[in-house]
Amino acid sequence: MLNSEQQVRHQVIAEINASNRLISEVAEEFGVSNKRVYEWIRSSKKSSKRRVSQRKQKLQTKVQQLTEELERLSATDVM
Repeated sequence: MLNSEQQVRHQVIAEINASNRLISEVAEEFGVSNKRVYEWIRSSKKSSKRRVSQRKQKLQTKVQQLTEELERLSATDVM
């Protein structure tokens, strides 16, 4: 369960991503400072990059495993 600050953070970021509104407008609507919103956005981007990097690593590992398996199966077919 998210606490109230986390809920506001998610709502603010979602609103900014879904609209063309100024960050200052959204910050004022939710009663938080512009600085706080920029911190949340920066943190959110870092988290997103980290998740993408982790996913990329998992996919690269899977590609390597499948490539090795394909090579192994191809080698047994040749014999």
